[in-house]
Formats: sequence, structure tokens, C-alpha cells
Amino acid sequence: MATHVAEARSRARGTGWAWFAGWALAGALLVAGLVGSFGLLVVLMPVAAAMTGVLVWRSRLWPEASGAGAGIAALMLFVAYANRSYAPCPVEPSTVTRIPGYQPPVCGGVEPLPWLILGILVLVASVGTFAILHARPERPA
Repeated sequence: MATHVAEARSRARGTGWAWFAGWALAGALLVAGLVGSFGLLVVLMPVAAAMTGVLVWRSRLWPEASGAGAGIAALMLFVAYANRSYAPCPVEPSTVTRIPGYQPPVCGGVEPLPWLILGILVLVASVGTFAILHARPERPA
């Protein structure tokens, strides 16, 4: 009897790309909440925790949970996109006489290229892992 219940529960667990996307959203919310824990984004932590709990309870953990990496990659790609107009600040001497009407150059931000490369690598690894493992037939226990 107990084995039948365990088999029915394992069959009822969600699988597929929708659950992968759920894990991606949970991963993105969790990291955004952690990064913004000293600001307004801290309100995402309970939402991320609840969503992760539902996903652990209702979905198959592997390979669907690899979607969390895709959510983290999405945040990395967002950082790269938000800093796409990055311009390094010019080196100026500390004592400068400026003429009236001088406008200092607009510069600063974060170099987006490392974020872009890392985001693409993590996204490809996450989606690739799920696609390969999801396509393989399950072995009977």
C-alpha cells in the first residue's frame, strides 16, 4: 500500500518546461531579494521562499530545479543590459581650473561585458542541463 502511494505521488509531481520556468522565477526572486536585502527588494524574500516551497512540494526536483540557474542568469543579463551605456571616467588631475559652462563628462556604471558573458554561460548551462536530462527516458526503479 505504501509503495502505491509513493508511486502515485512521484507520478503526480510536475515535470517539464513550465516547472523549469517556475524554478527560474523562484531563483531570480531569491537572488534579487538577497541582493536587495538592505532595500526595498527584501519583500521578495517571503515570496521566493513560498514559491520555492511550493515547487519543492509539487515538482520533481531534478532536472527542473536547474531552472534556478536560468533565473540567476536572467538577473546577470539584466545587469549587463542596464549598464549597456557604460563609459569609463577619464583620468583628470586633482587640481583643475574649469572654465565657466564646463560640463563634466557623464561616466560610470559597471562594465557590462563580464556580466553578459557570465549570464550567457550560466543560461546555456542551465537550459542545456535541463534539455539533456529532460530528453533522456527515465529508468524504472
